[in-house]
Amino acid sequence: MSLDRAALNALFGPELVGMCVGMLLQGMLFSQMHNYFNRYRDDSRLNKNFVLYIVLLETVSSGVTVALVYQPLILEFGQESAVNSVPLGLIIIPPIVVAIATPIHLYVARRIHILHESIWVPLIICTLSFASMAGGIWSSVATVHNGIYVQHLPAKLLSPALLWMVAAAVADLLIAAALSWSLYNRKTGYKSTDAVIDRIIFFTVQTGVVTAIAALLSVITLVALPLSNTTTYVFNVTLMKLYGNFILATLNNRASWNDTLNRTDTSVLFPQSAISAGPDTFPSNWQCQCRRRPTVTDSIPLSFARSREGQDPRNTTVEYHDSKDLNFSPSQAV
Repeated sequence: MSLDRAALNALFGPELVGMCVGMLLQGMLFSQMHNYFNRYRDDSRLNKNFVLYIVLLETVSSGVTVALVYQPLILEFGQESAVNSVPLGLIIIPPIVVAIATPIHLYVARRIHILHESIWVPLIICTLSFASMAGGIWSSVATVHNGIYVQHLPAKLLSPALLWMVAAAVADLLIAAALSWSLYNRKTGYKSTDAVIDRIIFFTVQTGVVTAIAALLSVITLVALPLSNTTTYVFNVTLMKLYGNFILATLNNRASWNDTLNRTDTSVLFPQSAISAGPDTFPSNWQCQCRRRPTVTDSIPLSFARSREGQDPRNTTVEYHDSKDLNFSPSQAV
């Protein structure tokens, strides 16, 4: 079919915008990954492997977004297939989105189960996540069978798309509600502590609502616009990148939240026992208690005290004596 300029803009414009948005969010993801591995070198192997898995899939998705634009505009330039056939990238995107979102949903659901000591909310989240995964794979298969751009969305594409996006949106909102409720119940009545908890609640609600809005907008644009208008692709790419940035932002913020609150188990998603100190700092739950009272000589510079004994102050070294009087021990075992 032949398309006018407006139709070509509607077909290829959103694909180009989606690629640019994806690359921007991919750069943010790499920055967060760099911060994570520098700050949490002693983190658990599970967390490290999980981060690597998410970053790897997000990087693959960036390559897919580039290929999605490259195929019709370069490889198939001037051919009918460029404006008639759905590019391979639009077929691959849904499975990648659910491959990223489902493990994140399960990961957070496990934390909610540990905190709530209840199976029902995590079970609902896992059910919705698996339903969304099934809908994403189903959408990809239905797109392959459809194969071409059409003016009206066929029923065989509508059902899997609704299952995929609506289930993901509900799971995101449920996660935000469950974590916010747990945080709200941890308020102490102290203004400084409650202010930090309110800030964490805002972060949790913000991430859940943003991902849910991206999923719903993807469904709305898919249903309201013809397939030859690829606006829905922009929200698909945004949703895919938001999931990775959300989980890495949560992992990177957990230490600062606990340090600010100055108490254990204040991060509802990652308690203090799951946090390792950075390479240049002691863990926050270690305390140095000195039972020996300082003497007058303690206030004299070491070089001056040594020189009074006839030693060259430039050749002196710092030594700690009376180690039996110092007690350096963890207040709590990690």
